[in-house]
Amino acid sequence: GSMRSTEKKESQKFDSLIVESMSAKMYPDDNVVARRYRDAARNRWLTVDEIVTLIQNQHILGLQSAHPSSAPPSGSLFLYDRHAVRKYKVDGHSWIRKRSNPSKVREDHVKLRLKGEHCVGGTYVHSADVVTMHRRTYRLTKKINQVGSHGRPQEIVLVHYLDTDEARELSADALRVRSPCKRDYALAD
Repeated sequence: GSMRSTEKKESQKFDSLIVESMSAKMYPDDNVVARRYRDAARNRWLTVDEIVTLIQNQHILGLQSAHPSSAPPSGSLFLYDRHAVRKYKVDGHSWIRKRSNPSKVREDHVKLRLKGEHCVGGTYVHSADVVTMHRRTYRLTKKINQVGSHGRPQEIVLVHYLDTDEARELSADALRVRSPCKRDYALAD
């Protein structure tokens, strides 16, 4: 299927902003690009194109050097090098466990396509406490040969937390346009 025109336009805007940020050599979270992605992540799951862009352009969000010290809230986005931060999945949330092995978290695996080609592998996990809270972890199926500080090629993962009820409410609030009441315009006699 083809991308909807709004998603396509949004994707093109992101691409042009990425070029701007790279040329300006801006730092993570100090630029409009990171804010745009983080705002999108609070309202919805990211598109495959956005996921690939963030993983390939680590400078947008910046790599995390440790796993979260407390449970990340809905809308959080993190980039990790799996070799440098091995316990990035230890995040303070309680996830649904496997029936066959209760010591392991149940992960649903997916392969995502971009332009008809499998390019992103993902795992989805579901909260044991809040039915609408989820964590999605994405990685590129084709390796980027950048060597990390540990001396091995980096394996970058993007981790996205989203409470779908919270995101739905945020999206609805953003779309809701207050119409002026007629009585506000009534002229005094």
